[in-house]
Amino acid sequence: MAEPETASFANVLVVDPSAKVREIVSGLLRHVGIPKVLSCSSPVEAARLLASGNVDLIICGNSFNAGFALVNALRWAKDSPRRDAVVLLMDKTDNHGFLDTTRDMGIDSILLVPFNGNTLRQRLQSISAVKYGLIESEFYVGPDRRRALRHREGEDRRQKAPPPEMIYHRSFNEILKQFIEEWKGRSPVHKAPKSTNSANTTNAAQGGFCHVADLKEGVILSESCMTTAGVSVVSKYRPLSNMTIARLRDMVRLGEMEDRFYPIN
Repeated sequence: MAEPETASFANVLVVDPSAKVREIVSGLLRHVGIPKVLSCSSPVEAARLLASGNVDLIICGNSFNAGFALVNALRWAKDSPRRDAVVLLMDKTDNHGFLDTTRDMGIDSILLVPFNGNTLRQRLQSISAVKYGLIESEFYVGPDRRRALRHREGEDRRQKAPPPEMIYHRSFNEILKQFIEEWKGRSPVHKAPKSTNSANTTNAAQGGFCHVADLKEGVILSESCMTTAGVSVVSKYRPLSNMTIARLRDMVRLGEMEDRFYPIN
């Protein structure tokens, strides 16, 4: 029988290109009490399963950034089969840069590999304990990243999402295809070179910077867009919409951010 803390996840989808990994993870899920486990090898297959069935949780691997591609399409596609899906990403890296990337992508939590049944049970219990809700904005779509639950007077701005047409512009397959094409032959995101001072060293290897006037719809940035006050307004590794680009142009014109952006070639 499933424990109360894991029973909220009655249907789990495992996505990984390795049949062996899918077999092991599926077995662990059944061991901790998950009654129904589905599995597939690719983001495209995952979309079909999500559209045709009830899935409470996705556990996906990130070989060649396939996990990032899936989450990017799930969160930002206008025809997403499950925009609010809870996603656990399996990966072997837990450095701060990689963890920041997963948060910006809208991933709920990380499962460091290798892991056992107890670790999996604990992670399921932790994400079942509190429901953070889905945040929808022009700059971020995913679980609420502000984990502190404090009572505040007045209106909760996190619940005021703009109209869908201001956020979602492209289909699941379009986003998925572009992300995969952009990252074909590249090393995983967390293995990219890092700079201790600024983003310039990293991005010099990725083709340098461009100006806001050069940004086009669908462009993916390798660095988050920061205001001069140090506030992140656009997450990296997601396609830009025309609405977002217009906002960036206004911010540059008003001097609220530098006219320096780092597209992935």
